[in-house]
Amino acid sequence: MKTFKQHLTEAFKLQPVDYGTNEALDNKGTESFLGGKSTFFEFNGMGYLVIVTKFGEVIFGSSDTPSNVTKDYDLSRASSSNPLKVLGSIMYVAGELIKSMPELESIYFSGNDSGLDRLYNKIVKNKSFLDIMDKIGYEYTEKDGKNYVFNKKGYKEIERANRTAMKDAINPFT
Repeated sequence: MKTFKQHLTEAFKLQPVDYGTNEALDNKGTESFLGGKSTFFEFNGMGYLVIVTKFGEVIFGSSDTPSNVTKDYDLSRASSSNPLKVLGSIMYVAGELIKSMPELESIYFSGNDSGLDRLYNKIVKNKSFLDIMDKIGYEYTEKDGKNYVFNKKGYKEIERANRTAMKDAINPFT
């Protein structure tokens, strides 16, 4: 029998999957969604919606019937059957969306409920998941309230340089 850690390691392997906005959910299309991007995919007969907001929040939802209509999806994630099995595909699609949004300095996963909070608390410590985030250019930096935050690599150095420049501009005598 596999341990939970073994299940997590398998779950966090990127699982390429067809996604899209057409009826077959396979055209690699995305839609504008409140300033961010969204798309859909099918996995084991269920439909999944993946959203990356303009603020960098990664959201996913599921539907018993795959479709390309956002309102058909439950964003509470409660109806996801076996979320660990589909997580690799969700992360693949989220990574594709994130790569298409180079303006995002930070992305985050919100542990709005206790189930998600426990899941995200585990996955941010998982080497396979961190490797995936590293491949798309982000590193885990902190838990801010209920949000698990990843910043672009080098973001800390840029932020530090900006603070130093601001301090020097405010007080040129230092």
